[in-house]
Amino acid sequence: MMYTFKVVVEPDEGGWHAYCPALKSRGAVTQGPTYDEALKNINEVVQMIVDEMTEEGSEIASGQSNTSTHTCILQIG
Repeated sequence: MMYTFKVVVEPDEGGWHAYCPALKSRGAVTQGPTYDEALKNINEVVQMIVDEMTEEGSEIASGQSNTSTHTCILQIG
């Protein structure tokens, strides 16, 4: 089965913070010194959580919705 999860990677003090909103309550939060490392780490965490949920027989919802995400770029001054 294939699941699609939205993940968020944000700059943080001294590195990057990453999380998966749909699985955050199950601990899908991590970090890394670089963007790529944080992204790699969150992918591994999501995989572990989905594996756990599959073993438990829990329902897996990817958090997909009909909303879209856009970036707003502003220049001030």
